[in-house]
Amino acid sequence: MYLVIRRGRIANSSEIAERYGISRNHLANVVHNLARGGSIKSYRGKDGGIELARDPIQINIGKVLRYTEGPFKPADGFDTERDRCVITNLCGMADVLEEAYDAFLPHSIATPWPISSSAASA
Repeated sequence: MYLVIRRGRIANSSEIAERYGISRNHLANVVHNLARGGSIKSYRGKDGGIELARDPIQINIGKVLRYTEGPFKPADGFDTERDRCVITNLCGMADVLEEAYDAFLPHSIATPWPISSSAASA
């Protein structure tokens, strides 16, 4: 999301890690995966950094998540092979979560979402 907000300029991992208070090592792994998956471009060297590989409207959230995390479901009850939830058959949340899951993943990273004032000033 940082790259969407700062679109048109190359950002470096250090500034992103500092801005969001995350580990540079973890961010390096994330950047590697996103570059390998074609979501971002990565440049090495003194003036290196990262930028979006294409227009944000073309970057699908669901595809990025499935590439980086593999197939996933929003709760145990959705994974029929690994379901460990003891109330799956009684749970009233399954339909609600599935609707939310299906509504969220088709969007691009450029889908207009409410942005807090602190995120907008990133």
